[in-house]
Amino acid sequence: MRKIEIIIPKDKVDETKETLTKLFYDYDIIEGETEALLIIFTDISGSKTTIEDMRRIGISTTYGRINILPILGLIPPYLGKSEKKPKIQSLSYEELFQIIEPTTYPDILYITFCIVSAIVAALGLVYNNVAVIIGSMVIAPLLGPIVGTSLGTVTSNRKILKRSLFTEFIGLTISVLIGVLLGFLFNLTGQLQGTVEAGTLPSEIILRTNATLADFGLGIASGIAAGLCFVSGVATALVGVAVAASLMPPAANVGLLLAIGEFSGAIGSLWILLINLLCINFTCTITFFLAGVKSPVQSKRMEKLRARTARKDLIIVFAALLLLAFTIVLALI
Repeated sequence: MRKIEIIIPKDKVDETKETLTKLFYDYDIIEGETEALLIIFTDISGSKTTIEDMRRIGISTTYGRINILPILGLIPPYLGKSEKKPKIQSLSYEELFQIIEPTTYPDILYITFCIVSAIVAALGLVYNNVAVIIGSMVIAPLLGPIVGTSLGTVTSNRKILKRSLFTEFIGLTISVLIGVLLGFLFNLTGQLQGTVEAGTLPSEIILRTNATLADFGLGIASGIAAGLCFVSGVATALVGVAVAASLMPPAANVGLLLAIGEFSGAIGSLWILLINLLCINFTCTITFFLAGVKSPVQSKRMEKLRARTARKDLIIVFAALLLLAFTIVLALI
């Protein structure tokens, strides 16, 4: 449930009321000497539609301001309905931006989470403890920049896209390096010795050295789930998505295997990591696209240009995914 406050000059009231009448049953208006405040209560999909239409007539781009406020409840309950129903109910771009954008920075908190998550994952792998490995997935520092990459792609926001990709790279690099460091330490203490081929390493490590088609399915399902969680605003399912994404264990596994000279196994873990990463990125982007997530409307020309750029970005990501899939299939044959 959302409360939308639209603050506009008085000479724009009639035009705005006409637009709102096409979408909603009712609204409240408070008029002052120079400005007017229109108040609308609506569901998530109605909020998104209203904001897009208000931008089209210039509100928040050339004049006025739009405030979006969450509502915990209304007495009596809201019964109004918007006429336009999207295929997937989604938050507005502004709300998604406020949720996702802060997670795309490689700040101290993000780096700390990556270090902690990688340590937990490495310990779980070495000691063959599934519960500990799942704990490293729950921390899920990499999920934020991955979703940021999808948002940047589908809205053609190159600034968020580049920053998210850089943050992903930083997080993955830290995770692998932590794995290498702990791998050396465990090897020196005799707790990590053996080979993948002989099957003398912990089973959780060996399990993550061979990429399979199941990894594609897991990555695709995780990406769809992540996209739906964010666009619908259902945060309660994010823990499950983080576990399903399973990015940190293969990243730490790469480092552990490199540290003990098991390069073939490390490459296998790297394949699993790349499969998960690309599949999640791609399917999350597609989910955003199908949900109608797009950048704020500025002009028809700019809207067409951004849509064309978004399609190009999607094609590039899809081509990279196909190339990776083809390579994996060849490796499996």
